[in-house]
Amino acid sequence: MNEAEMTVPYLFRCPITLDLFKDPVTLSTGQTYDRSSIEKWLAAGNLTCPVTMQKLHDPTMVPNHTLRHLIDHWLQMGHQFDHEDLAIVDSVAAIKHSLESHDTAFETKLNMLETIRHGSSLVKMNLCQLIETTSASSETNQLCSMLGKKRELLHEIVQLVHQNCEASEAGIKALWTLLSSSKLNQETLITEGVVDGLIWYISSSERRESNKSLAVPLAMDILEKLLTLDSAREALLRNPNGITTLVKKVFRVSNHEESENAVGSLMTVCYGSFQAREEAIADGVLTQLLLLLQSQCSGRTKTKARMLLKLLRSKWIQDPSHMSN
Repeated sequence: MNEAEMTVPYLFRCPITLDLFKDPVTLSTGQTYDRSSIEKWLAAGNLTCPVTMQKLHDPTMVPNHTLRHLIDHWLQMGHQFDHEDLAIVDSVAAIKHSLESHDTAFETKLNMLETIRHGSSLVKMNLCQLIETTSASSETNQLCSMLGKKRELLHEIVQLVHQNCEASEAGIKALWTLLSSSKLNQETLITEGVVDGLIWYISSSERRESNKSLAVPLAMDILEKLLTLDSAREALLRNPNGITTLVKKVFRVSNHEESENAVGSLMTVCYGSFQAREEAIADGVLTQLLLLLQSQCSGRTKTKARMLLKLLRSKWIQDPSHMSN
């Protein structure tokens, strides 16, 4: 089916031409238009928003990546959106505008994000993108802090981490933003299975190496931060791929940040667990660390690698139970 034959949702049509958006941009009034159409409108000497007729004090056009992303998904999915999702999608750009506005009451902002929570995975991905892109201002930082304490929203975000690559990345970016900008309820994340989700995402990135997963460094960073908690370390040790996944990330020629996170995570887990040390050594961590020390990684990473080697050696000697077999 080509574009001419499909029924384009009203939400995906430029208000000026009524054609499917090709390059949607949003004006200061919160209205979105196709770039070429609004440029012609302004070039003709018009100084108002075509829909609201408000005077445009600021003619800046901001690319509406959220809407473009939704349209791309709609095209890929064979145009299968239900009415409820379309109704919520219609408000995504407006919600983003309201979140960044000083005129919108704080509770109203929170209620807006609660509404998005009840949509499909696609809509929840946009909740994540909203969190990621609206965390800059101090007031929105406060909003992120509130979200970080809401178990229902955290549950939805963690569930995305377990899904397909694109949904996983959206969830991870949102978690990283919340973890960086608020007092996130980390124990809730762990209860909801975030450690297993992160391990799955990181390990599966090895199988899609050609399709560079930009959120892997963020996932590694989140995992290292969470592993300061006993419950997170216990969850990692229960996961049959937990230690193995970290060991594989120790020597990364293309990404030294991942190496540093992996070494830091292993340091934290191995310090108090013979099981972790035994698994790490069995998975080849000693070779990985020696290769890392000979690489061009940072001095800080090499220091951590030496500390981990020393820890493994000292703990191995102190705990001779491995010699009993």
